[in-house]
Amino acid sequence: MGAEFVPMRVPRYCAGSLVVLAAVSIVNCGARGEHAVDVAKRLELNFSREAGVQPDRTSVEMFLRRHRIPYHIDMQRNMIFASIPNVERRGFISSGVHLQFSFDDHERLRSHSIEAVPTGP
Repeated sequence: MGAEFVPMRVPRYCAGSLVVLAAVSIVNCGARGEHAVDVAKRLELNFSREAGVQPDRTSVEMFLRRHRIPYHIDMQRNMIFASIPNVERRGFISSGVHLQFSFDDHERLRSHSIEAVPTGP
């Protein structure tokens, strides 16, 4: 005495629209977090303010610790690598922020990059 299932007939011209609507809904409902590009820009601005005119390895490490960003020191290449994964998620794609710092033989900052990058599904 339960309810009987009656399949619904959808006209052909509506079927394609339903698929597109479902896909858009899935992609949009997955959006969360800040935009990774905005986080990267903010970190770049903060780094230029906090690190000083001629930053060295110690000031870079202090910046990363102060902002609670995990990092790895590569002594062979005299570099520091840091990453903030999953800052932004849009549907199936997530993005994070990668930071890279290169030093000369006297431990002074030679170059750096702070950029938003896709990190995968």
